[in-house]
Amino acid sequence: MSRLVDEQGRPLRLGHKLGEGGEGAVYRLAGHSSQAIKVYASPLAAERAKKIRILTRFSQTDIGRFTAWPSGLVLDEKGQPRGLLLPVVEHGKDIHHLYTPSSRRKHFPTANWRFLVHVSGNIARAFAAVHALGLVIGDVNPGSILVLGDGTVRLIDVDSFQVPVPGGRPLLCTVAVSLFLPPELNQAPLDSVVRTPDHDAFGLAITIFQLLMLGRHPYAGRFLGVGEMPIERAIAEHRFAFGTHAADRQMQRPPNTVGMEILPSRVAALFESAFAPPAHRRLRPSASEWVQTLDQLAVELAHCRRNPMHYYPRSGSLCPWCNFEQSTGVLLFGVPATASTQRYENEYQQLVGLIAAVPRPVPNLVAATSGVVVNPAAQEAAKTPSLAWGSYLLGLLLMVGELVLLPRGGLFILLGAVVLVFGAGACRQRRKPWIDAYRAAKSEETDAAAELERANRFPAHAAALAAATRASRLWDGLPSLRAERYRQLEKNKRQEQLQQFLQTQRIESARIKGIGAGRVAMLSAYGIDTAGDIEIQRVQQVPQFGPVLADRLVAWRQEREHAFVYDPSRPLPREAVIRLEKEIEDAQRRLVDDVRRALRALEAARASEPAAAATAAQRLHAAKLVLLQAEVDVLAATGRAPT
Repeated sequence: MSRLVDEQGRPLRLGHKLGEGGEGAVYRLAGHSSQAIKVYASPLAAERAKKIRILTRFSQTDIGRFTAWPSGLVLDEKGQPRGLLLPVVEHGKDIHHLYTPSSRRKHFPTANWRFLVHVSGNIARAFAAVHALGLVIGDVNPGSILVLGDGTVRLIDVDSFQVPVPGGRPLLCTVAVSLFLPPELNQAPLDSVVRTPDHDAFGLAITIFQLLMLGRHPYAGRFLGVGEMPIERAIAEHRFAFGTHAADRQMQRPPNTVGMEILPSRVAALFESAFAPPAHRRLRPSASEWVQTLDQLAVELAHCRRNPMHYYPRSGSLCPWCNFEQSTGVLLFGVPATASTQRYENEYQQLVGLIAAVPRPVPNLVAATSGVVVNPAAQEAAKTPSLAWGSYLLGLLLMVGELVLLPRGGLFILLGAVVLVFGAGACRQRRKPWIDAYRAAKSEETDAAAELERANRFPAHAAALAAATRASRLWDGLPSLRAERYRQLEKNKRQEQLQQFLQTQRIESARIKGIGAGRVAMLSAYGIDTAGDIEIQRVQQVPQFGPVLADRLVAWRQEREHAFVYDPSRPLPREAVIRLEKEIEDAQRRLVDDVRRALRALEAARASEPAAAATAAQRLHAAKLVLLQAEVDVLAATGRAPT
């Protein structure tokens, strides 16, 4: 490299290389840790140099909070512009490393959805700051947005922005990534098109959508019509695969994805507006509108009780991430930096202590009954009434008279028998109410005794205690389960290392014939981002991937497998350990939920069952008194104990 100087002629020395792209390379400025030099492969055109000089005039504003803003041109020994001076963005990572789950676990292991909302808001702030200066970003793409560990962002490649020229035509942005280009610019000659903030708003909406919706491109879906539907064509034809009108446009969102129903209605409405056809909208939501809406979303997030890494819109009744992880087996947001198993341990022990403190209900006994006196009415019923005695006497006289005076007759014998039966019936009729009362009292006493027997078993308390006991038994078995899982991991260490290696081999970085940026985005929409995600059955479900492309992907995965070198001395892969610990954590959470439900059931049983048993005991005591009285009355009325 020839001698380089700044615009004041001061010499500049290159430090180590920070990165390289199609236009040139970026080096740290020797002796200045916070400054870098972007050196182009060939001298800059006059218009490009003019653009950079204009941009440096804005360097006194706070735009540097959101961008890697150029501070001046770099000249070669002939005085020709060869580059520009930039601030160094330490530890910044391309935005796509954050919005896809597999790369997020590696590059942002503690990031959760609240962090994604925070970053989305910061990106919108950066766009708003650029637009406030009268500039247009133009080339919106994942490679032009860097994210830092604290969630702040920096826009890079500022020299490609569209820059206004006082009294003249703007200096244009002539490049674009088609997956972020608005439909009205599809096939447009970018070297002559004046961009607007509304064009940027399309790429901004896509970027925010990918952050909030697990890396899915809003136009990457399954086309229900005839032929292929590349993302670029879907954009041009306004086929928003996640929108309310997706079915009308013959689109269907990919399987194993969350839909916009997880979002508050005002957030979903901004996406619908950003991706609507021109006939259904005016301007797309501006960056400032997104800032306001995302800031409001950030303060309305609910914290999942089951998984401390999960945050979700409070407008939703359930955590969508728990359901997604359970149904797909994909770990979305890693695990907390500190183990949450201790939190479950403490909560479990507290719940067990509360269960032990719940007193066991004491069966209710029925006191002995006494003090029953004979009912005078029953005694009266025991006496044979005069009518009955008269009936008996008249019947006998008729029957005897018939035998003595008219031995060959029979009429008076029959008449005497009828009179005798009438007399006996009159006696039974007087005693029947007492017998019926006894039978009713006996039935009530039997029912009351059965009710008290059931109540004294306290079934709700027993069931809750049994559930708590089962949960405790499973909890006590978790250490053995963890140990067994670790033994299995050790046994399968080679396979785990291989899978970890394959997860680092990103498809977007590979050069596979026929698989460009559009098809890479379509694969990502179906959850296929790395060699580790490639399975022939999964690839065959992705639109635009027939047998030829599917075989090329599988061949690339096999090539990556052959490049893998097993190292038995390495510890277990972190990803595998995270999965294992999450499995144990999920088991702990479920058992804590079981014990918590058991405690609630015990408390509810304590509040209701003893009172119900006491009521049953009172009923039985009253029934026994009534029955004892009925027995005495029957004995008095009939002269015999009831049977």
